[in-house]
Parts: sequence; C-alpha cells; structure tokens
Amino acid sequence: MRYVPDAALEAAFGAQPPLQTPAAERAGFAHDGNLARLVESALATLGPVGI
Repeated sequence: MRYVPDAALEAAFGAQPPLQTPAAERAGFAHDGNLARLVESALATLGPVGI
C-alpha cells in the first residue's frame, strides 16, 4: 500500500465546511470530541468480543 495524492478525491472530500447539527443536539446527541473517542464509544456498544 502506498500514498499517492489524488487531486479529484481531495477536491471532493479533503475540505468540508464545519458540520452543524442543531437538530441532533436538541435531540440529546453529543459530539464525541475526536475520532478516537468516537471509535471507542462505538466499539463499547458492541460489548465484549471473544476470540
């Protein structure tokens, strides 16, 4: 695997405006703060996973 810049992909997804979610906030949803915490929260809902 290697990284190669893709101008079309970066133009479409590389810079998005800030996400505003007033309806979700009014409904009681809250921002996780960062990606690591989002993943941690999502995985915690799965419960223990055995191997």
